[in-house]
Amino acid sequence: MKTLVIYFSLTGNTKKVAKKIAELSNADILEIEPKQKYSKKYLPTFFACLKEGITHARPAFKTKIPSLKKYDLVLVGGPIWGGNLPCIIYSFLDQCNLDKKKIALFSTSDKIGPQKAAKKCKKIYKNTIWCHALNANNVKSKDLKNWLKSL
Repeated sequence: MKTLVIYFSLTGNTKKVAKKIAELSNADILEIEPKQKYSKKYLPTFFACLKEGITHARPAFKTKIPSLKKYDLVLVGGPIWGGNLPCIIYSFLDQCNLDKKKIALFSTSDKIGPQKAAKKCKKIYKNTIWCHALNANNVKSKDLKNWLKSL
């Protein structure tokens, strides 16, 4: 199965997990890079995220969108901000042809998992096949392997 890991990482936490997932699944990997960087300080990022969520913003990104035709599975990862994925991830997914694609979310959050974000994604991207989401924060390789096998 040909797999692509797409992720956004502010602090490097999600990047580390995305690289591990790509290694374990022999996947291609792609980082979503915003045109305007987010602050690495908590409060400015929190308020920016809150504003984006309320206004349903779609921040611009620098990353080139690949053709997803050759991929059987797309894994999408990011932190959880205000109970949801950062809007930059939705910006990217909006531009992808996800029709009939098998997709799973993974998040890196200390407390909140990706379930709320997965529900939102299922509503927005209806013509896709959504698999079980995973909170991958502090997850061991064995657990990542089991999650990948379940997809």
